[in-house]
Amino acid sequence: MISRAHKMLLKEGDRTHMRLVLATPPADGVMDQVGAPPPLGLLHVATSVSNSPNVTVHIVDGTVTGLTVDEAAEQILALDPDLLGLSVLSTNIQRGMRLIKRVKELRKSLTTVVGGIHATLFDRLILKEIPEVDMAMRGESEHSFPEFCASLMQGQDITRVPGLSYRSKGEIVRGTPQLVENLEELPFVDWDTVEKGSYYRSWGPIPLPRDLKAAGILSSRGCPYLCSFCSKVAAGEKWRPRSAQNVLEELVQISRQGFDYVFFHDDNFTRSPKRVTELCEMLLEAKLGLRFWFEGSLHHLPQSTLDLMNQAGFDCVAVGVESGSDEQLKRFNKPGNSRTVASGVLRAKKAHMVVHAFFITGGPGETTEDHNASKDFIQRVKPHSVGAAILNIYPGSEIWNQLKGLDDPRTVADSGACAIYECKDQPSKETLSHRCYDLYRALARSWVSRERIAEVGDLVRNNVFVKMCLHKGVRRLPNVFRAVWAFVRAPKRGAFDPEQWSSWKRPG
Repeated sequence: MISRAHKMLLKEGDRTHMRLVLATPPADGVMDQVGAPPPLGLLHVATSVSNSPNVTVHIVDGTVTGLTVDEAAEQILALDPDLLGLSVLSTNIQRGMRLIKRVKELRKSLTTVVGGIHATLFDRLILKEIPEVDMAMRGESEHSFPEFCASLMQGQDITRVPGLSYRSKGEIVRGTPQLVENLEELPFVDWDTVEKGSYYRSWGPIPLPRDLKAAGILSSRGCPYLCSFCSKVAAGEKWRPRSAQNVLEELVQISRQGFDYVFFHDDNFTRSPKRVTELCEMLLEAKLGLRFWFEGSLHHLPQSTLDLMNQAGFDCVAVGVESGSDEQLKRFNKPGNSRTVASGVLRAKKAHMVVHAFFITGGPGETTEDHNASKDFIQRVKPHSVGAAILNIYPGSEIWNQLKGLDDPRTVADSGACAIYECKDQPSKETLSHRCYDLYRALARSWVSRERIAEVGDLVRNNVFVKMCLHKGVRRLPNVFRAVWAFVRAPKRGAFDPEQWSSWKRPG
């Protein structure tokens, strides 16, 4: 059986070459992700497809480059694609649907397929409500999407493509979400497919040097933890690591391409201390000259491992503290407790790393005492920077199921992620904004101490990334001071927008 979209593509004649555009939804005024990390999942798919014969792949990243709907549609159609693949998250699904509708309005014959976490969850709802979407690809698509493109080009039956959902005789046929078990089968990301200068332009509110040559990497997928706020839909609970040798080989390629900094975007890079140790020993022997930033847990890492990581080039870590309250951590189903998390942060600081701590406010059941415990954690443990965010509820998470139920939403508009204050019987936006503001004020107060002067001296002497930023960013120091001053001068807590101070957000 051949879908309507497949027939539309074939009407244009036999194709010996396919022009493919892979895109993210436009920012369309939601600017908190502009200059953020690249969509690594989409880059992996693009690289996998580009290795197929007779396929040209272009990427239009409307989210990070700050495009409007019309600008994104114009860029896509200027590339004259035969197929548009759009990756949608639960935070940008409505912007993504506006883009597809606009593209189809300008070119009805263009075949469209959506993928990503939200399409994996709600493929049936999207295909039922949005006629401009021709098909949906569920799960991880590095294997299935090249097969899909080859089937379209060759005029073969696409209904057998793994993970593909489509319409048939008034019904929605759903594909089974795909999972790449062996990540070492995948080719390394081709960074020539994106405009590199669009990414890694800031760390929270602090601008990074414009000429910082940074790349990203995924050395593993999945996470074994069961945090109640996290969606497990795409990567699943199974942690799938690449070997240290395989990761090193990609880092060698990144180094040869002229990058000097690499961001590890694993859900939990440090899941296996043994693998981290192996990689660090290889990096010390290889002497690539790269520096690294990573996200992961610290509570289980010994001082010796963190010291070795810093020697191998790991300068900065982002850790999900979430709360300084043991009771709230239990509600979030987080591993460890406030004592073990604090100990991990202190060990990372002792290893000369810059520590950025994520906090979430507004979790179900959070009390004033829980909030005060987070403030106390910040002032006592003194992370170097903080990202405080109001809890977003993501489809597929335990909290979503508790507050929204297990049934599918009625509409696509109802299916997107939402802030906790949009749910019934939860604290107001103003109340939660006040709490975020309090956490940033706690951070500011933590910097007023002699201990901090010693910390700064330690980082300047021993942290290469700090030296790099000081050297390359000295001309931008006035911008940094203006950003900090704007926060300090906020005359009313109600005027504070926490989203402006937590741009490094987890995907949802």
